[in-house]
Amino acid sequence: MLMDPTPILFIGAIILFIGFFGEVIFKRTRIPDVVWLLLLGVALSFLLGTVEKALVKEWAAFFGTIALIVILFSSGLTLNLKAVVRSVPRALVLSLVASLFSAAAVAAAAYLFGWPLLHSLLLGIAVGGTSSAIAPALRTLKLSEQLSSLVVLESTINDVYTLVFGMAVVQMLSQDLVSNSAIQVITSAFGVGLLVGLVSGVAWLYALARLETERKSYVVTLAALFFIYVLAEFMKGNGALAVLMFGLVLGNREALKSILNLPKTMLAAPEAKFFFSEMEFLIKTFFFVYLGLLLQFDRLDLVAYGLAISALLFIVRKAAVEFSLLKSEFTPREKTYITLFGARGLTAAVLIQLPVSVLGPGTASYALLGDLATIGLSVIFFSTLIMVGGIWRTERKETKPAQSKATG
Repeated sequence: MLMDPTPILFIGAIILFIGFFGEVIFKRTRIPDVVWLLLLGVALSFLLGTVEKALVKEWAAFFGTIALIVILFSSGLTLNLKAVVRSVPRALVLSLVASLFSAAAVAAAAYLFGWPLLHSLLLGIAVGGTSSAIAPALRTLKLSEQLSSLVVLESTINDVYTLVFGMAVVQMLSQDLVSNSAIQVITSAFGVGLLVGLVSGVAWLYALARLETERKSYVVTLAALFFIYVLAEFMKGNGALAVLMFGLVLGNREALKSILNLPKTMLAAPEAKFFFSEMEFLIKTFFFVYLGLLLQFDRLDLVAYGLAISALLFIVRKAAVEFSLLKSEFTPREKTYITLFGARGLTAAVLIQLPVSVLGPGTASYALLGDLATIGLSVIFFSTLIMVGGIWRTERKETKPAQSKATG
């Protein structure tokens, strides 16, 4: 029996309306559209049955990967190459320190509350890194290029740490020994991802120079984007890093044009920028509704744990930011924003549900792994709300003195 498409189309229309008007409301009130999208996802989760919720979870890895690719590529297009190069050392330190502090704090708290060591480690690692989905929020704020580069790079590097160490713990849980050391895997993932992204970006600039007479060549760029991600992953590299590097090369084509002897490319056309901007809007809108859908309110005690862990993560992140950016050029205001960009997202959502599907219902700890997934998804939800709420509050505090001066 074929599924009736009418309800799906209706829900899709509602999501797009809320996504659009959420941006309008944001411009007037500075209340982020993410809040309405998350709440809509939560409302929809109450309307879905058990079967539908299971189907939603099955699509987590696929939908999360698509969102990751488009958002990181769009981020790369808007980042300044010089600012990125200057931010790399700081981003590496911040990523390592913040991830380590966060993972250790959450794992220690879970272990003290009676969780087994490996399950505590998995939860800590999964929610220890920030999300690449914060990139759209960066572009709505008046922040420096160096700060934006730092935060985007940190979240991308975090994805590598989270996946490598998280997969190692999953293998330990399944009693499958890890064949390679984590250090070797991380080094390889970084190197291959950067190389694939850089070489592909330069090669695609030459290709676009030849395709500039063809209309809508930017659609082919989207196909190339998916291929580059798959290629990097196939070569045991980090696909997210390759995509970010690919976007960075294409976004800085003017700076590279004289070095590579390139003519003007179609990617610079207004219609191309519009296309990728609309793509990011669609992905971002459906992604945050999807995150709300994943949250389960069957166990309010586990949801409460997720809220407590989210608060703990931001407290720990503040200390990590202060430590990592000691004697840096960032102002106290900028450090506040860096601290607030601590939402968890794509990678955590995929990793936290992986053991349930890998180990299966026959294992002794299957029920515990389900609880762990519920807590992890709650952390993603509440950390996103804390981030957008903190940014809104900080912006309100900054605009009040300006309004007082204007009326005084």
